[in-house]
Amino acid sequence: MGYLLGLDIGTTTIKAGLYNPQTGQLEHQSSHPTPIEHPTPQLSQHDPEILWQAICRCLKEIGNEQKIDAL
Repeated sequence: MGYLLGLDIGTTTIKAGLYNPQTGQLEHQSSHPTPIEHPTPQLSQHDPEILWQAICRCLKEIGNEQKIDAL
């Protein structure tokens, strides 16, 4: 059975969802705050490595829920 994985990297939240096209249902979802650094009060930036780690946490949670080794 195949699944579709959606990933939304927003300014406040990173969301991942695993959709089953056979049933038309969202099987699992995960979200984490988008990590933002503020080196000065007027500046916001994303560290690519920390952003990637947050994305991986979302994907790992989905994989753990679904027991998918590939994620």
